[in-house]
Amino acid sequence: GNGSLGEFVNVLYLNRPDGMKFVEAAKKIGWAESTYAKKRKQVFQTLTDAIQQDARERLQRASTWGTLGRATRSQFVGRDQTLRLALNAIAERKTVGIQGVGGIGKTSLGHVVAQYYGQQAPQRRPVFWHTFRAGLNDTLQSLMFGLGMFLHELGEPSIWLHFCHAHRRQFAPERPDYVEMSAMLALEMLQMALARLSENEIEPLFVLDEVDILQANHPMHAILLALIDGLCGEPQMAHHSLRMVLIGQQVLSRHAVSLPLKGLVPTDLAEWLRQLDIQASEGEIGQLWQLTQGHPLMLSLFINNLDRHQALLPQLVALSESPSLAMMWERIRRHLSEDALAAMQLLAVCHAPVPISNQYFPETVCQTLLLKDLVTISLDGRALLLNPTLRQMLYRRIAEADRSTMHLKAALFYEDMGEYTAAAYQFIEAGRPEMAAHGLIAHKKIEMANGQANTMLALLQRIPQTALGHETDQQALALLRSELLLYSGEPQQALQSIGTSRYAPSSLANGYAQRLQADTLAMLGRVDEALDQYRKGFDSLFELAGTQMMQISLRRGANYWHRLHDLTRAEVETRRARCQLEILEGNIRAYAGNNAPAITHYRTAIAYAEELGDEALQAAAHQELAHISATNLDTQNAIGHYEACDMLFANTGQSFCQWVTKGNMAYAYLCGQQYPAALPLAEEAYAYMKTQNHHGYGVFFYAFSAATLAETHYYLNNIEQAERVANEALGLEDEFYSPMAQYVLAYILRDRQQFDLALDYCQQAIATLKDIQHADAWRVLARAYDALGEVQRSAGYAFESKRAFTHALNVYQQLGSKKECARIQHKINQFYALPMLGGGG
Repeated sequence: GNGSLGEFVNVLYLNRPDGMKFVEAAKKIGWAESTYAKKRKQVFQTLTDAIQQDARERLQRASTWGTLGRATRSQFVGRDQTLRLALNAIAERKTVGIQGVGGIGKTSLGHVVAQYYGQQAPQRRPVFWHTFRAGLNDTLQSLMFGLGMFLHELGEPSIWLHFCHAHRRQFAPERPDYVEMSAMLALEMLQMALARLSENEIEPLFVLDEVDILQANHPMHAILLALIDGLCGEPQMAHHSLRMVLIGQQVLSRHAVSLPLKGLVPTDLAEWLRQLDIQASEGEIGQLWQLTQGHPLMLSLFINNLDRHQALLPQLVALSESPSLAMMWERIRRHLSEDALAAMQLLAVCHAPVPISNQYFPETVCQTLLLKDLVTISLDGRALLLNPTLRQMLYRRIAEADRSTMHLKAALFYEDMGEYTAAAYQFIEAGRPEMAAHGLIAHKKIEMANGQANTMLALLQRIPQTALGHETDQQALALLRSELLLYSGEPQQALQSIGTSRYAPSSLANGYAQRLQADTLAMLGRVDEALDQYRKGFDSLFELAGTQMMQISLRRGANYWHRLHDLTRAEVETRRARCQLEILEGNIRAYAGNNAPAITHYRTAIAYAEELGDEALQAAAHQELAHISATNLDTQNAIGHYEACDMLFANTGQSFCQWVTKGNMAYAYLCGQQYPAALPLAEEAYAYMKTQNHHGYGVFFYAFSAATLAETHYYLNNIEQAERVANEALGLEDEFYSPMAQYVLAYILRDRQQFDLALDYCQQAIATLKDIQHADAWRVLARAYDALGEVQRSAGYAFESKRAFTHALNVYQQLGSKKECARIQHKINQFYALPMLGGGG
């Protein structure tokens, strides 16, 4: 209906005209600004749910392949007794093992078992299916990630939350409560989860396919086998409704009921042909059975590629000349188009489900391959897969010289489809390990969030450092491998991996390596070493920001001296480099909250810049001094420096910087509570920034000027103007300064005694700002905590108010703002003068 959340999402995010602001889009569907402010969070939740659902479908595809696959008639012929045995064993909560040679119908039988199990009560009898694929999902974390999502869908989120916590723990080794997943922990978590599900009469079936690829001498496989054996061999699991089917050519794990599959007998073959309306005499049926031994895959390929317009006997004679699968394929390929053959070759190098792309798999090609029963397609029509036995045969028939080309083609295909871990596997197989490493670095956050951390690590462990000839590639491999080892709970190995490569002192890689090393040392409990390493990493990364300019100045000086023998110009460029270094040193000290030494560096920089007559460098140093003064509520000094900036920017023709300076001056007056002086500057800056988009920073400065103007109006008691401009700033959704507008609205709502909505605004602002590592965000965060404390105090929540003020104090201490610290400390002290502290709900 009109004004619904769905309509708003459609207008705002899908069909919003260029230049239309968020609040204007809300008005377009009949919402007032206040309605938008209230429903904004709900809109984001609507979007989040939709995105999560889309991601969930993508994640589930690989894990539930068996329950999605297209059925063939061979599943329903000749397996009735085996099917009954499997279903009876499952009903008695016994583990079933389905065994047999490739192409004999193991997966097909598992598919039918799953269908029969869940068809009577699909809500109470869900099916989880995981097909192990070497190098792609054959780790405990991959299996448990899929299981976690599956159980989460059933209302049991414990395992899923464990992985969510693991993802958040990245680069946060100070959180000691995270425990890396092990076979024992996985078993315990499954037991508890299934016990809780059984209380709600939910009895899932777990199907694990291709378990025979797991090797006991492989470290990661050994953990998986320990888990599977634990599930099969623990009698107490019977009370937790565990029902499991293991499928493989040889199932080595313990199981109660073994179901070895053999080829179809002649009577079953006759029934199959009858169902397909293929006329065959008893002799022809016997001959077909003799040639295939009732092997379902060979029978399926022969029957689905049969020419119905010819007699059966001559085709059986041709088959007798080539009874093997390879020779049968040679007969089939003669009737396939070039596009179909190219598609089959691509599928042969891919042992993970392949997302359908019209570029590689046009609809006509897909239909041809499906009709001939050469491929399986998911019911949602998104992915294709070859029978494993057929794939192995076709892969062996690709010439060695052509395999690298086909793997490279597959890698680019997976990359285009957003399957980055599968792409990395293909790059390694193609002999391009450097492409695998760089591809995973570029998309590591996505893949780690999708539960692929251990799979990525296993892939990278296959790459020897010596296989990468370029030093940058070796660094990339070492750093990513170290990060994944740290994420997987192996800090000692991570530390060793960092040391396998050398990093240039002034490079970004060196700063990143030092930070990673610090994280690792912290996880190992070597706190002092970690702190030292953090400082080194911080300094090197900060220095990198100004290194290029200094190097340019020094290079110019060297050129003037060595080539032109111009001593004066060489000295000028050297002084310019020293000036830049002083500004950089000041930035480092100010960022760490050491304002006194920072001020000394900036003043030294100004002296050098004045000697050089470089007004741009003078402005840069004055600007930093103004920021420090404004943060310390030294308004007069701050304004003096800003006015110097304004003059210097005017002299150098930097008009946009002049307007930014006006906005900063207004904010300095605002922080110093000189509101009448702040108002005209804030209005001028707001009017200018509203019409600008200077190099893409327009929204940032627009939000800053609007939020500053809104807060100034509020303190001057111009409530209507404050609310209007604050809503405008809020609609810009800038992560630094839209939160400033939120706490201004919180003050307005507090005055109207709408405490719940006021608290919500404060908490939204804090949630947005608290993870941003930037001094500008910290200044707004401190004021947001201050606002939260004021709202809570007005609402009568004394304990909560004191806690909020304490958070504000901590942030101001980090900024080194002594006057702000004193102001907040005074508020905290007032609580101890109260006769009795109030309680908060």
